Amino acid sequence: MNSEDIYSSLRGMTEAIQSFSVRSQEDMNEPVSRDGKKDGEGEPPRLPRLQPPQLLRLLQQLVAELLKELSNHNERVEERKAALCELLKLIRDNQLVVWDEHFKTILLLLLETMGDREHVIRALALRVLKEILNRQPARFKNYAELTIMKALEAHKDPQKEVVRAAEEAAAMLATSISPDQCIKVLCPIIQTADYPINLAAIKMQTKVIDRVPKEGLTQLLPEIVPGLIQGYDNSESSVRKACVFCLVAIYAVIGEDLKPHLSQLSGIKVTESVHQASSVRLQRQRSHGRHFRPGLIKRGRGGGDPAPPSPALPPPVRWTLPPANHACYPLGRGLWRGQQG
Repeated sequence: MNSEDIYSSLRGMTEAIQSFSVRSQEDMNEPVSRDGKKDGEGEPPRLPRLQPPQLLRLLQQLVAELLKELSNHNERVEERKAALCELLKLIRDNQLVVWDEHFKTILLLLLETMGDREHVIRALALRVLKEILNRQPARFKNYAELTIMKALEAHKDPQKEVVRAAEEAAAMLATSISPDQCIKVLCPIIQTADYPINLAAIKMQTKVIDRVPKEGLTQLLPEIVPGLIQGYDNSESSVRKACVFCLVAIYAVIGEDLKPHLSQLSGIKVTESVHQASSVRLQRQRSHGRHFRPGLIKRGRGGGDPAPPSPALPPPVRWTLPPANHACYPLGRGLWRGQQG
């Protein structure tokens, strides 16, 4: 089948599927005349009306055509681009009802396509993956580790378009996959991967932490904190900064219970830096009218007592990263305190 035949086949199937959806809605809304007939009945139909079994068969044929085209790795760029766009449209329109049969094949083809030599194809594959995560998150339970690793590896891509798509996919993973499962996958990556994969993993972990309750997060600290402490020695300033933000996210949930887990950094005022950054975060949350996390609000002694007024927040702190051996007041490895604004 040549490219023109494929385009014609895809267009025909898509029009038939859309026709079924539109005509079904029209059948529900058409007024019925006194003689029991619907208006317009007896006129030749504009498009064939499909019954559910016919629709399912058409969808199966369409998905089979799309998957066959996507299996042509590093070839037929335009045809595969059209197939990815068609697949994306079907997912967004909630018309892809054959997940049980095709999910594994679709996922594995997308993950393989993320290594294509054409950057447009790589970016499209990531966007399709993001949309599936949004629509069918529960199906990734048995593929979470593989999917997370592939999405993080895409952050190494030399093309900015692909990196942006990878960041969006990672953010969707952080909100779609079980938090416990995410953290168990991310912690080893944070400790062993090189830049920029470790940076992407830390940022993703920071988003995941916002979904974990205090009790669950306290139990996970022995797995989470060592990688963040290790990140303080990283040569990349963005990695060190991401570690601070992740610790701030943890502190926002569990408060002072974080201190015992920072014992390896005794003699370095990491806790102070977390407090300062947490104050800045609280101030920003207030300015945007957001709710505070439980770890940062001290309730009254009685169960029904209102919370006391929050103390005044310190002025924001501007963080700077000086050159090596620069004489500044250290707040953490790679973190230095500038003048207060």
